[in-house]
Amino acid sequence: MSRGVKDLRDLICVSRLTVRHSDDEVSFSDDEGHLFETFDNLSLTKSSFETTPRSPGVQHPESTLPFGPTSPDSGIITNGVSPTVESANIGQSYTQKSKRKKRKKKKELDTLPTKHSLPKSTPLPPVSSQSRPSTSSSNSDVTMEGSSPILEPSASGIAPSNFDNMMCYMDATVVAGWLTRATEGVTQLSQWVSDGENFINFAYFWLQNFPDIQKREILDLEYGVLLDELGFAFSVGRESRKIKHLNVVHLLQALYREYPHKLLGSKGPYLFLDYLDVLTSERSQEYKTLLSDVKCSTRNKQYAQWMLATRSFCLVSVWTAIVAFYRQLHCVNIGNSKTVHAKTTDAHHQRMYQAIRNGYMEVVHYLVSRCHVDPLHWDDQGRTWVFTAVVSNQPKILHYLLHQVTPSPNVNQSCDTGNTPLHAAANNGNVVLVTTLLKSSEVDVNCTNPQCDNATPLHLAVMHGHQNVVEVLLCAKADRNAKMGNLRPADVARDFGHEKILNMLTTSE
Repeated sequence: MSRGVKDLRDLICVSRLTVRHSDDEVSFSDDEGHLFETFDNLSLTKSSFETTPRSPGVQHPESTLPFGPTSPDSGIITNGVSPTVESANIGQSYTQKSKRKKRKKKKELDTLPTKHSLPKSTPLPPVSSQSRPSTSSSNSDVTMEGSSPILEPSASGIAPSNFDNMMCYMDATVVAGWLTRATEGVTQLSQWVSDGENFINFAYFWLQNFPDIQKREILDLEYGVLLDELGFAFSVGRESRKIKHLNVVHLLQALYREYPHKLLGSKGPYLFLDYLDVLTSERSQEYKTLLSDVKCSTRNKQYAQWMLATRSFCLVSVWTAIVAFYRQLHCVNIGNSKTVHAKTTDAHHQRMYQAIRNGYMEVVHYLVSRCHVDPLHWDDQGRTWVFTAVVSNQPKILHYLLHQVTPSPNVNQSCDTGNTPLHAAANNGNVVLVTTLLKSSEVDVNCTNPQCDNATPLHLAVMHGHQNVVEVLLCAKADRNAKMGNLRPADVARDFGHEKILNMLTTSE
């Protein structure tokens, strides 16, 4: 899958954003009905809003910006001067430069014409009670006498939700560079995640082998990097002492809303994997929703584009950096991972098969608990997750599937060969798996395989001489007189010369 610069640029071209008052509410202002129509027409491919994804690996030429890499929309740089917003055509060029000399100096900070008055939204609670200081020395702003920061911190500690007064200082060339980097990053990330078992190997590392304290440290580090990047985009405003470091912190909190509470919370590791899945998938609606999930308000189209472009860059930057750290740590590159060939086209089901076969209990629980897979799923050969756990010799995962998953899978469901999981476990002579299956209240110890003359698990265990399995099955009240064709288990033991098993079967209960 490949995404171009225009894909992200199209995504962030929305008319206006509004405040989100809670994490569960998704609300966009769409008075004219164009916003969701624009989102519905978006595609992750390079073609003009096509809905069918193109083949991965095919190179497509990037569209050239008419004025160079200056802005995701108009290319206007407004460091210290706000763009004029026309009601009839908000994207038209304007003659601001010729009017600068005639305007009074104080009016240079006006960001919107009077005919576009901004609604006063309810103040939002702070995203974070504390923020990580930036490593750049220029981030320590000192309020000098005569300086006038454009956004003074509220006495109540509530972060602002409207940043129009500071957005006029944002360098559009920096934003355009972010879009290019984000596009390259998400393309490389998608290629790596889709290769072999990379996703489940990273997920196991992230959930099991990477301690929470180290997760916090690396997320804190990446937050500091983002803060430096965002501060650089406002360098003109900061040098003129119109923007303080706290203003940049508040903007980053509104755009990178997952940090710190969500990502560092108890479900943070799962959230990180969910975002990695969405960023590298072709589920366009989830992709668009994720990249547009900001907590800001504006009626300025240019500012809305910059905010969404900044959020896209923040997410892609953090996720690619952490995956790159894992790849360097484990020397994992594209093409050197072993691919498990499961006959399924669904990425989540493919990962579930891989996780079971590798014994990644934490990844299995993640996929099930986040509802990425159906516990009752079976493939085109009739193999359920329970059957896969048995043939993969994974007793812990088998116990989890039988006793901790709701709804419970059918332990007696046979595959296309007619064997049930108990048949498979008895045939392989695995006592632990047989015992685990027999602990299920739903298991049928005398289930038959109609494609094998109605053989029971006891017949198969006797045939292969698995004495311990035969003993366990007999203790579970397996039928000694069940017939496979015309043969009882004792007849099979006699034919194969298993004297000890024959004694066990002929001894009275």
